[in-house]
Amino acid sequence: MKTKCLFITLATCLLVCGCNTDSKESLEKKAVSIMGKMAKTLNTVDSEAAANKAIIKLEKLQKELNETKAKLSEYGNQDIASEYGMRMFNCYMNQVIPALEKAQKNAPESYDTIADIITSGEHTKLKEEHEKSFGTNIPTGEGAFNSVAV
Repeated sequence: MKTKCLFITLATCLLVCGCNTDSKESLEKKAVSIMGKMAKTLNTVDSEAAANKAIIKLEKLQKELNETKAKLSEYGNQDIASEYGMRMFNCYMNQVIPALEKAQKNAPESYDTIADIITSGEHTKLKEEHEKSFGTNIPTGEGAFNSVAV
């Protein structure tokens, strides 16, 4: 009887107090995993129709990533030079960016929407700032950087 009461008390305590099993390391791994899933989703974009399907999944993944990052913030600021920061940076540069470039070629009409999801809206902000500064004529091709005053 005492064991049963102890078990019920313990179970009630866990339910009331909550049980957060997310360690910093598990959250970091989860964040990198979500970035990998975003890259895989981007790699499925081979047409505008596929882009529309991917957008729905990317929005869910971005929401999950934001929630994971919010939980991670409870452990303090994340240093880009940390192992986690380097893994996120490498995943972004080596998986997400190439997949995003592929999506841009395959579904140009959906690119701005996809890029905004991936960058949490920063894509549009940067694009608008660029257009304010340089107009809509964006230099491309060889020597493009030489034609823009910095």
